[in-house]
Amino acid sequence: MMSNTDNRNGVNKLSVNVDISSVLTAKTCAAIVVEVIKFIAFQKFQIPYNFEHLKYVVEKKRAKNKDFTDVNESWQSQHYFRTTSAALDALETLIKNIHCEFEKEVVPNEVCIILGSNTLCAKELYRIVIPHSMNDHFHENHTKDSQNLIRTVLRHLVCSEDLQNFIYRPLLPTNMHILIKRKFDMTCDFLTSEFFLPINSLGISPKTPEAVINLEYSSTTSSINCCRLLKIFNDSISKSPPTDNEMNKQMNSATILNDSNFDDKDWFQANVCVKGFKACFVNGESVSDLWTR
Repeated sequence: MMSNTDNRNGVNKLSVNVDISSVLTAKTCAAIVVEVIKFIAFQKFQIPYNFEHLKYVVEKKRAKNKDFTDVNESWQSQHYFRTTSAALDALETLIKNIHCEFEKEVVPNEVCIILGSNTLCAKELYRIVIPHSMNDHFHENHTKDSQNLIRTVLRHLVCSEDLQNFIYRPLLPTNMHILIKRKFDMTCDFLTSEFFLPINSLGISPKTPEAVINLEYSSTTSSINCCRLLKIFNDSISKSPPTDNEMNKQMNSATILNDSNFDDKDWFQANVCVKGFKACFVNGESVSDLWTR
């Protein structure tokens, strides 16, 4: 893994290159993107707990509310429950739709995480650049290595000193917006989405701190062609691996699409955002701890 930092004119631009040492399928890539979103949300203090604990305490509280109503519950606890529930619901909706995007024939070229009240007032942004050659493989043939690859990528990110220094800069809870980038084509029905909506321009300031996470195939991994001669059949779909000509077209377009350009029309924004919040304490005790008792 390599990283480059550009601090010219007081602007922090970081690029982290993560070498993919095994086959990366679209489904595995979606899982990596989801884990990075969870990681950023927690490490940037947009949510006070990691995603798994947030889900645990909210579901505990929801189960209690079904059994009985606590008439003595403080208004702080009631308000905090609404806040945490909204954040969990937004994250779960994002996760579900990100997986759906990577199940399409044309997967995203990039995923962007923007922290700020809106995209025009971005405080920080994180870009995840997706390798195009992962379309050469079928997930069904590589499920064994999927979880190991996810853990390996996350370990690289956690162990990157430059990325940790970038992340640990102070930032108050704000909104987290998720965008995907793909080549827009009005003739492709499978590109339409009711969740990720096209936008004309993000208007991102060049002074906005930016971290780019490049998922890159190593030289040995990119030459693996184990799925090139296979076909996967089900009841309704027959899908063949891409031909050499199709692969060349993908690689040529990848060179253009990987350029950082936030003024083009290839970006699609999720119609929900995650509203950041802090932990709540009543009489010196965490409200969420009270829910789990």
